Amino acid sequence: MHVEGWASTGDRDHVGHTVLPSAYAKSIARFGLTGPKGIKFLFHHDPRQPLGHIKKLEVRNAGLWIEADINEDISYGRDIAVATKAQGGLNFSVGFFPVEWYFDKDERPVFTEVELDEVSVVVFPANSEATMSATEKTSDPTTAAIAALTRVSLTLNALKGQSR
Repeated sequence: MHVEGWASTGDRDHVGHTVLPSAYAKSIARFGLTGPKGIKFLFHHDPRQPLGHIKKLEVRNAGLWIEADINEDISYGRDIAVATKAQGGLNFSVGFFPVEWYFDKDERPVFTEVELDEVSVVVFPANSEATMSATEKTSDPTTAAIAALTRVSLTLNALKGQSR
């Protein structure tokens, strides 16, 4: 199953942290998406549950955009794919180590550089804007159009959240 959406946005999360979208850039360039040191795609931040592979991970104005495939040949991958379909998508969450940060006027941390370790599929994200859409792999033009409209909708919602 193909999933995509915002792995992270520049919005303050429920823990009180803000991670600037650009904070991920050096880490993505340094570690890449494959191999033993590559950024992992997990279920609920559990290193014992790799979920598939990240196909695209890029910094955009609104946040960190991810496109990944859930491996349904793995038993829990099948379960997560079924749950994702039933819910119309789940959410993403990022696991990182802080590298550089400052405190804003409310004395909350704003991370300007992080070492991104993994992106996880989760039910309840710390960042409520880190949402996913799921699509089946297909060459059907109608499905592709719906997926494109979903991406536009997610982008607009994320940008709307930044303007608050």
